Amino acid sequence: MYENQPTAVDTCEHIPTRSQALKDYPLSIEFLSIGCLVRVGCKTIPFTSVDEAMKEVNAYVKNPVASQKTWNKRFEDYDKQ
Repeated sequence: MYENQPTAVDTCEHIPTRSQALKDYPLSIEFLSIGCLVRVGCKTIPFTSVDEAMKEVNAYVKNPVASQKTWNKRFEDYDKQ
């Protein structure tokens, strides 16, 4: 083996800071006759309850990285149906 050759693959996952995650994915809310649409980055999520939407928006602002993981898993699970 060569002296400077890497022996293991670097598997570190980059986790952005809260501020960086919030800046990277713009958030917008469009209120409808019933409920609203919440857009985060390129994803749009419909909610029939504004209260439920605000609960999710607040959770996202508090911890965007965890919320992104949760919602991405939901999207993946839905795609498998």
